[in-house]
Amino acid sequence: MTADFIRKSAGTLMLLTGIGHVALLGVRPMSPELAITAAFGVGYFLIGIFLWRSGGRGALWAGLILPAIGAALSFAANPPGKGGWTPIGTAFVAIDIVVVLACLWLLMRRPG
Repeated sequence: MTADFIRKSAGTLMLLTGIGHVALLGVRPMSPELAITAAFGVGYFLIGIFLWRSGGRGALWAGLILPAIGAALSFAANPPGKGGWTPIGTAFVAIDIVVVLACLWLLMRRPG
């Protein structure tokens, strides 16, 4: 696998999860948590675009930081073992972790 493939794969995951986060507005009643989720979705979508277009260090750092925050907030809001996890929420967190690891790997292998 090349670095370009990994960057574009992470970008694709961010685009898809961004759309998924925002799409929840159409299927769930509005709440403060849902508004935050949708805002993260917009951020994820933008990161996906930046990862696809440039893949510069700024895009990689954003792809590392924002999904890490999103996953941490998911764990804080719904601690594992408390029964609050849904399949879609689990998929979102799994994607966050994959993207964070991909961006971390790409940042570690680039000079400067």
